Amino acid sequence: MNVLVAKVIRDILSDLPYFDKRSGLVQTIAKEDRGPEGKGRVIRFPVEVDVAELTHMVPMVPDDSIKGMFYIEDGGAKSEGNNDWTSDLTLVCWFCPKKIASNVHAVGANALADITALFRKHYNEAPISRLKINVASIPIRDAAIFSKYNYSETQTQYLMPPYDFFALKLKCSYRLSADCLEPLNEPGIC
Repeated sequence: MNVLVAKVIRDILSDLPYFDKRSGLVQTIAKEDRGPEGKGRVIRFPVEVDVAELTHMVPMVPDDSIKGMFYIEDGGAKSEGNNDWTSDLTLVCWFCPKKIASNVHAVGANALADITALFRKHYNEAPISRLKINVASIPIRDAAIFSKYNYSETQTQYLMPPYDFFALKLKCSYRLSADCLEPLNEPGIC
């Protein structure tokens, strides 16, 4: 269900000018990275869960070639009875402010204000209804936001100034309507 909620959030935020790399729910992928000396280490990074084929898995890794990116981490869901649910999600946003505006110190604050405004006025009907997205908290702004992952040394430079980032802990309440779910179709032959 959190994949569905994250898709809605991704769609809500898709038109914001801060991001040119967007993702719904992510999961951590582990991959062995062999250095020039042949020594290997396991690196972990997020990739979007909602992909049709493995070839479309795009690592959600900070990179100064983009303006900004966001992705959503899963914190679980619980039933509130009947068809009512609550999901805990974390929205992680990263920016290269100089590619967004000349007043680089205002980018993060403006992005936060725009995101929360979009959450407040959002309304949806299907397949989940009555979705209410509340910002429960904002974790301390430091590289610990990315602690689930171990980026390469070149990528960790993007977790300090002049780059910016923040995370929002989201509490999402909604109703899952079985009548609105997409029906399952016969799979194609592989």
